[in-house]
Amino acid sequence: MNEIKEKIENFVNDAIKNNDFPTLDILFNFYYSLEMCLPDYFYNKEDFGGKFRICTRRNIEKKYSLNPKEKIKYFENFLVQNLAETFYSKENVLNTINFVAEIYRDKVFKIFIENINNKIKNLSDMEKELIAFVLDYIKNFMDENKGDDFIFETWRETNTNREPEILDIFNLTYIFNKLFNKNLKEYEVYKIGSEGQIRWMEPTKIYFFSELGDTIVKTGLGYWSVFVRSHKFRIILIIPRILYEGIKDERGNLPIIEDFERKVEEIKKEKEVKELIWGKLGAEEEKVKEKDIREFIASHLEIIEEGLSLIKQEYSTPVGYIDILCKNKDGNFVVIEIKREEDTDKVVGQIQRYMSWIKENMAEKEGKEVKGVIVVKEKDKKLEHSVKGSGFKIEIKEFKDIPPVEI
Repeated sequence: MNEIKEKIENFVNDAIKNNDFPTLDILFNFYYSLEMCLPDYFYNKEDFGGKFRICTRRNIEKKYSLNPKEKIKYFENFLVQNLAETFYSKENVLNTINFVAEIYRDKVFKIFIENINNKIKNLSDMEKELIAFVLDYIKNFMDENKGDDFIFETWRETNTNREPEILDIFNLTYIFNKLFNKNLKEYEVYKIGSEGQIRWMEPTKIYFFSELGDTIVKTGLGYWSVFVRSHKFRIILIIPRILYEGIKDERGNLPIIEDFERKVEEIKKEKEVKELIWGKLGAEEEKVKEKDIREFIASHLEIIEEGLSLIKQEYSTPVGYIDILCKNKDGNFVVIEIKREEDTDKVVGQIQRYMSWIKENMAEKEGKEVKGVIVVKEKDKKLEHSVKGSGFKIEIKEFKDIPPVEI
């Protein structure tokens, strides 16, 4: 095995001498991914290889703005011509992984860290915000789990046994967008075949890359990598601890996010409210009925308007049942109607009927006014114009985003 170590060391030395940083990245990420995918790698090398090529293309394109084809070919030729014998057993693979880790600790990581620190100084304001956000977000985990790296999932699946260090990239993107009022996107749906080809695939099995993840890769702080769960190879985003630790001194060149933890917890809570009201994607959404939404809103009136006090749910009148009747902090009556199905504009006539009855029989006797609130998941033009044409004071609360958006 000493000969193998020498071949790897010579390969690394040549790359360092030629400032061939893409090749250094590929070698590191290959053995990093390989270690996370043992022993499953031996049962499906083609699937592993296909996903690794996808990750490598993405990493090199985003970090170096290069066509990665020649770099991948160069690296694969090195493996075939020099290290083929190491892939016959788990023991040999582990020994090689250890060789690579040792060489990188001695020679390469300091170069990576220097490059990251130089890149941070030249990032755009948005990119600096993003890196500051990510570093703050993972700080508690890194402080509490010494020695572990941080992993972001990039697939949409519910997993009740998720390890504590794994967070999905969608939640991270959502929180960042809300915190900084940005619109970072997720892109490309991939299916990876035995040769690494990309094909469209059914939604239950899709993989995503993301603008947020690409920015982390661009700085050199993280990599798109391959991970195994339940004997399936996955694409993930990783931030190696050694790189995280290496750039802590550059934190002063990044924006300071005031009250970070409080703001993040508020955004998480708001997101939970949205999911509790409307349900999650797909079939789960159908399980949430108007009754569930009504009861939740009645218990959390602050998401409609601060200072509301509940009079009653399903308030009975001669002209129908009002979903939620309450008063605002000025003592004025507020009629709330919830509509989750299509043809939401029909609710305008319904709420006008209720408001008229409340005005004549309750509000005028107390010298108070009546306001209507229609709660929908997403507005449509028919509803908007119906409300505009109404002679009543009616607001639409749209829960497409949280907190509710007043239209």
